[in-house]
Amino acid sequence: MIPNTVESIRKLVKKFGEKDNLRVCYETGPTGYALYRHFLSLGIECEVIAPSLIPKKPGDRIKTDRRDSINLASC
Repeated sequence: MIPNTVESIRKLVKKFGEKDNLRVCYETGPTGYALYRHFLSLGIECEVIAPSLIPKKPGDRIKTDRRDSINLASC
């Protein structure tokens, strides 16, 4: 997890390498579409996904960031 600041997002993007090969997605939430617009301004393809539309197994009631990120990436 990182702070929702322009500089911290820029640093994170640099760690992952070439922007042409990078695609990001995130759950909608308090960051709104400002994060989406920022990724687009950096030339990075971004998708915003509603948490209610992510398929869940019947037994998965505990919310964890790790599990959520894996589910987002697989969708």
